[in-house]
Amino acid sequence: MELLFQHHGIDWLATVLTIIGLYLLGNKLRSGFLVMIVANLAWGTLAVLISSLAMIVANVVVAFMNFRGYTKWANKNKEIYKK
Repeated sequence: MELLFQHHGIDWLATVLTIIGLYLLGNKLRSGFLVMIVANLAWGTLAVLISSLAMIVANVVVAFMNFRGYTKWANKNKEIYKK
C-alpha cells in the first residue's frame, strides 16, 4: 500500500488527468488541451519531487505544445466560421 502513495498521489493524479485529456482530445474537444496542461503541471511537480531534470524539461515542452494546440485550435475554428 505504501508503494501506491509514495509520491503523495501526485503520480496518480497526473496519470488520471493525462488519460482524461487524451480521451477529450480523441473526441475532438478542445478542453482536452487544458486538462493536459494541468496534467503536465502534476507531472512537473512529481519531477521536482524525484529530482528529474529531464522530466521537468519534457513537461515544460509538452505543456507549451498543449497551450499551442489550444490556441491553434481556436484560430482554426475562427477560420471555419468565417467561411
